[in-house]
Amino acid sequence: LLASTVSLAITVLAVFAAIVSAGIQHNVGDKAGWKLPSLAKINYTDWASQYSFQVEDTLHFRYDQGTESVLQVSLADYVSCSNSKPLATYDDGDTVVYLLRDGWYWFISGVPSHCNLGQKFSIRVQPLSHGSYQDRAPSAAE
Repeated sequence: LLASTVSLAITVLAVFAAIVSAGIQHNVGDKAGWKLPSLAKINYTDWASQYSFQVEDTLHFRYDQGTESVLQVSLADYVSCSNSKPLATYDDGDTVVYLLRDGWYWFISGVPSHCNLGQKFSIRVQPLSHGSYQDRAPSAAE
């Protein structure tokens, strides 16, 4: 009986530790998703500034496959809205980007004119904190 109680306690602690260490999923644009800002009625820079981002968090981009895409780019390409040398390209319509390192990340639309119209944002990801993820607000659900 003691062995099964100890085993159960270890299992519960392991599950709890996994939940606490899991990052937050941020839904890019909240309910609006990832689309031309004038259609979504959203400012992506303002959206990003509402949240804190940490290693192990994710960004969930929802967009129309075939007509929209997401590019992760360098700072220079972010500033100039250049899509010629992306660090990563996503075009499946339902993209989850894992934030695996601290530092700056820059995202723009893969549609050349959309970036110049404001479909871009940058985030600074903080190192993994050993505090509670409940202290940080996730982005709005669908």
